[in-house]
Amino acid sequence: IIDGAMRYGVKLILLWFATWKNGNMDFTPMWIKNNPKRFKRVTSLTGNEIWVLSSHCQANLEADKKAFAALCKHIQVEDNVEHTVIGIQDENEPGIIGSDRDYGSEAETVFDKVVPTKLVQEIKKAGKGKVFDIWQQAGGKASGTWSELFGWEAGELMTAWSIAAYIDGVAEAGKSNYNIPMFINV
Repeated sequence: IIDGAMRYGVKLILLWFATWKNGNMDFTPMWIKNNPKRFKRVTSLTGNEIWVLSSHCQANLEADKKAFAALCKHIQVEDNVEHTVIGIQDENEPGIIGSDRDYGSEAETVFDKVVPTKLVQEIKKAGKGKVFDIWQQAGGKASGTWSELFGWEAGELMTAWSIAAYIDGVAEAGKSNYNIPMFINV
Protein backbone atom coordinates (compact mmCIF):
# COMPACT_ATOMS: atom_id res chain seq x y z
CA ILE A 1 0.00 0.00 0.00
CA ILE A 2 2.80 2.39 0.90
CA ASP A 3 4.70 1.64 -2.32
CA GLY A 4 1.57 2.22 -4.41
CA ALA A 5 0.85 5.50 -2.66
CA MET A 6 4.44 6.63 -3.20
CA ARG A 7 4.23 5.74 -6.88
CA TYR A 8 1.19 8.02 -7.31
CA GLY A 9 2.26 10.74 -4.89
CA VAL A 10 -0.61 10.04 -2.51
CA LYS A 11 -0.46 10.46 1.27
CA LEU A 12 -2.10 7.83 3.49
CA ILE A 13 -4.00 7.68 6.73
CA LEU A 14 -4.19 4.03 7.70
CA LEU A 15 -7.08 2.49 9.57
CA TRP A 16 -6.29 -0.08 12.30
CA PHE A 17 -8.97 -2.72 12.87
CA ALA A 18 -8.00 -4.86 15.83
CA THR A 19 -10.03 -5.05 19.01
CA TRP A 20 -12.99 -3.15 17.54
CA LYS A 21 -14.59 -2.32 14.25
CA ASN A 22 -18.13 -1.01 14.50
CA GLY A 23 -18.63 -2.28 18.06
CA ASN A 24 -17.62 -5.89 17.45
CA MET A 25 -14.57 -8.08 16.79
CA ASP A 26 -15.14 -9.16 13.16
CA PHE A 27 -11.63 -8.08 12.08
CA THR A 28 -9.81 -9.60 15.05
CA PRO A 29 -7.33 -12.35 14.09
CA MET A 30 -8.61 -15.93 14.30
CA TRP A 31 -6.03 -16.90 16.93
CA ILE A 32 -7.72 -14.41 19.28
CA LYS A 33 -11.28 -15.33 18.27
CA ASN A 34 -10.49 -19.00 18.89
CA ASN A 35 -9.20 -18.44 22.42
CA PRO A 36 -11.99 -16.78 24.47
CA LYS A 37 -10.57 -18.07 27.74
CA ARG A 38 -7.43 -15.97 27.28
CA PHE A 39 -8.88 -13.15 25.16
CA LYS A 40 -12.06 -12.43 27.06
CA ARG A 41 -15.22 -11.15 25.53
CA VAL A 42 -17.82 -8.83 26.94
CA THR A 43 -20.33 -10.58 29.18
CA SER A 44 -23.92 -9.38 28.89
CA LEU A 45 -26.27 -8.79 31.81
CA THR A 46 -27.66 -12.31 31.26
CA GLY A 47 -24.16 -13.81 31.64
CA ASN A 48 -23.66 -14.63 27.95
CA GLU A 49 -20.45 -13.80 26.12
CA ILE A 50 -21.04 -11.61 23.08
CA TRP A 51 -19.00 -11.00 19.89
CA VAL A 52 -17.02 -8.09 21.40
CA LEU A 53 -13.63 -8.18 23.09
CA SER A 54 -13.56 -6.77 26.62
CA SER A 55 -11.60 -3.59 27.26
CA HIS A 56 -11.10 -4.90 30.80
CA CYS A 57 -9.04 -7.93 29.69
CA GLN A 58 -5.29 -7.30 29.98
CA ALA A 59 -4.47 -10.05 27.45
CA ASN A 60 -6.63 -8.27 24.84
CA LEU A 61 -4.85 -4.98 25.46
CA GLU A 62 -1.36 -6.50 25.40
CA ALA A 63 -2.02 -8.37 22.12
CA ASP A 64 -3.39 -5.23 20.47
CA LYS A 65 -0.49 -3.09 21.74
CA LYS A 66 2.11 -5.60 20.54
CA ALA A 67 0.60 -5.89 17.07
CA PHE A 68 0.05 -2.15 16.67
CA ALA A 69 3.58 -1.34 17.86
CA ALA A 70 4.93 -3.82 15.28
CA LEU A 71 2.86 -2.20 12.54
CA CYS A 72 4.12 1.25 13.50
CA LYS A 73 7.72 0.01 13.53
CA HIS A 74 7.22 -1.48 10.05
CA ILE A 75 5.78 1.81 8.76
CA GLN A 76 8.64 3.76 10.31
CA VAL A 77 11.20 1.51 8.61
CA GLU A 78 9.44 1.41 5.22
CA ASP A 79 8.37 5.06 5.09
CA ASN A 80 11.07 6.96 6.97
CA VAL A 81 12.09 9.04 3.95
CA GLU A 82 8.93 9.79 1.97
CA HIS A 83 6.55 10.06 4.95
CA THR A 84 3.67 8.77 2.87
CA VAL A 85 1.74 7.64 5.93
CA ILE A 86 0.67 10.85 7.65
CA GLY A 87 -1.57 9.34 10.33
CA ILE A 88 -3.30 6.27 11.68
CA GLN A 89 -6.83 5.84 12.93
CA ASP A 90 -6.37 3.57 15.94
CA GLU A 91 -9.48 1.33 16.12
CA ASN A 92 -12.77 2.10 14.38
CA GLU A 93 -16.06 2.87 16.06
CA PRO A 94 -15.25 1.02 19.29
CA GLY A 95 -17.96 0.03 21.66
CA ILE A 96 -20.24 -2.80 22.62
CA ILE A 97 -22.93 -4.09 20.29
CA GLY A 98 -25.28 -6.38 22.21
CA SER A 99 -25.03 -5.16 25.80
CA ASP A 100 -25.24 -1.87 27.66
CA ARG A 101 -21.86 -2.64 29.27
CA ASP A 102 -19.50 -5.46 30.19
CA TYR A 103 -20.70 -7.51 33.17
CA GLY A 104 -17.67 -9.83 33.24
CA SER A 105 -15.74 -10.28 36.48
CA GLU A 106 -12.97 -7.82 35.54
CA ALA A 107 -15.50 -5.18 34.52
CA GLU A 108 -17.56 -5.69 37.67
CA THR A 109 -14.44 -5.15 39.78
CA VAL A 110 -13.80 -1.83 38.01
CA PHE A 111 -17.48 -0.82 38.23
CA ASP A 112 -17.42 -1.25 42.01
CA LYS A 113 -14.17 0.69 42.46
CA VAL A 114 -13.72 4.41 42.97
CA VAL A 115 -13.87 6.42 39.72
CA PRO A 116 -10.36 7.53 38.67
CA THR A 117 -9.49 10.89 40.23
CA LYS A 118 -8.21 12.10 36.87
CA LEU A 119 -11.68 11.71 35.35
CA VAL A 120 -13.41 13.59 38.16
CA GLN A 121 -10.83 16.39 37.87
CA GLU A 122 -11.41 16.68 34.12
CA ILE A 123 -15.20 16.78 34.59
CA LYS A 124 -14.83 19.56 37.18
CA LYS A 125 -12.43 21.43 34.93
CA ALA A 126 -14.84 21.23 31.98
CA GLY A 127 -17.60 22.73 34.10
CA LYS A 128 -20.25 21.91 31.51
CA GLY A 129 -21.41 19.28 29.06
CA LYS A 130 -23.39 16.06 29.18
CA VAL A 131 -21.03 14.16 31.51
CA PHE A 132 -20.79 17.19 33.83
CA ASP A 133 -24.61 17.37 33.94
CA ILE A 134 -24.93 13.64 34.68
CA TRP A 135 -22.37 13.98 37.46
CA GLN A 136 -24.18 17.00 38.91
CA GLN A 137 -27.57 15.24 38.76
CA ALA A 138 -26.06 12.37 40.76
CA GLY A 139 -24.86 14.79 43.44
CA GLY A 140 -21.52 16.07 42.08
CA LYS A 141 -19.52 14.10 44.63
CA ALA A 142 -15.73 14.42 44.59
CA SER A 143 -15.22 10.68 44.97
CA GLY A 144 -17.15 7.44 44.80
CA THR A 145 -17.94 4.38 42.71
CA TRP A 146 -19.25 4.69 39.17
CA SER A 147 -22.84 4.30 40.38
CA GLU A 148 -22.37 6.82 43.18
CA LEU A 149 -20.98 9.47 40.83
CA PHE A 150 -23.09 8.87 37.72
CA GLY A 151 -26.30 7.12 38.77
CA TRP A 152 -28.07 5.00 36.16
CA GLU A 153 -25.67 6.16 33.39
CA ALA A 154 -22.63 4.81 35.25
CA GLY A 155 -22.24 1.72 33.07
CA GLU A 156 -22.02 3.65 29.82
CA LEU A 157 -19.58 6.17 31.27
CA MET A 158 -17.38 3.43 32.76
CA THR A 159 -17.38 1.72 29.36
CA ALA A 160 -16.44 4.93 27.55
CA TRP A 161 -13.61 5.56 30.03
CA SER A 162 -12.34 1.97 29.81
CA ILE A 163 -12.36 1.89 26.02
CA ALA A 164 -10.70 5.31 25.78
CA ALA A 165 -7.95 4.27 28.22
CA TYR A 166 -7.46 1.03 26.26
CA ILE A 167 -7.13 2.86 22.94
CA ASP A 168 -4.76 5.39 24.52
CA GLY A 169 -2.57 2.45 25.60
CA VAL A 170 -2.56 1.04 22.08
CA ALA A 171 -1.72 4.45 20.61
CA GLU A 172 1.12 4.96 23.11
CA ALA A 173 2.59 1.59 22.14
CA GLY A 174 2.49 2.57 18.46
CA LYS A 175 3.89 6.03 19.07
CA SER A 176 6.83 4.52 20.92
CA ASN A 177 7.92 3.13 17.54
CA TYR A 178 6.66 5.85 15.21
CA ASN A 179 5.37 9.16 16.51
CA ILE A 180 2.85 10.22 13.88
CA PRO A 181 -0.65 11.64 14.38
CA MET A 182 -3.24 9.13 15.58
CA PHE A 183 -6.93 9.58 16.09
CA ILE A 184 -10.18 7.71 16.68
CA ASN A 185 -13.73 8.01 15.48
CA VAL A 186 -16.72 6.92 17.54
